[in-house]
This record gives sequence, C-alpha cells and structure tokens, in this order.
Amino acid sequence: MERYADVLLYMWANDEKFKEKFNKSKGVCLKHMKLLVDTVPKSLKDSQAAQFLACLFEKQEAELSRIQEDIHKFTLKFDYRNKDMEWGTAQDAPIRTIDKISAFINNDYEEK
Repeated sequence: MERYADVLLYMWANDEKFKEKFNKSKGVCLKHMKLLVDTVPKSLKDSQAAQFLACLFEKQEAELSRIQEDIHKFTLKFDYRNKDMEWGTAQDAPIRTIDKISAFINNDYEEK
C-alpha cells in the first residue's frame, strides 16, 4: 500500500489531469488518509507537500461534514414526525460512514 500511496503522490505532483480528478474526488478513507500523510514527506517537495496536504485535509473535512449531515438526517427519519421528510442522500449514510472510517469497501450500494 505504501507503493500505491507513493504513486498517487507522484501522479498528483506530475500529472495535471490526475490532480484535477483527485481534487474533484470525495477523498479517501481515514486509514488511507493516514498512509498518505505519512508518505508525503518522503514523496513530495515541501511546497508540493503543503499544497497536497491542504487539499487533502480540506477535501476530507468537507466529506466528513457531508457524511455527518447525512447520518443526522438518517436518524431524524426514525422520528414519526419526519415520516414525510425526503431521504435525499441519507438512506445509505451508515454504509458510507463505515466505508469512510474503516476502509471497508462495499460495492453493493451505489453512491449518490
């Protein structure tokens, strides 16, 4: 996995199309985020490292906030007063949260 992290960082630093795709992605699970953070000093120059880490942490914070909102909405749906509330993206929030936190990959659901 360390080699994959090194390749990801190399591609991010040297391929603009890859960097664009990564910047538009939903980030990585927390386990692999730690791996990337640990690999950055070995793989990137200081200026690139700072830029990558800023991007990664901003992306992760946004994604975790989105998941937190979905989990909150998911729990609200169990209150009878909210029976008519739209699910939106909250219906599979527990599965996506587990995936994000634990690196468990479940391909049985389709991310919205």
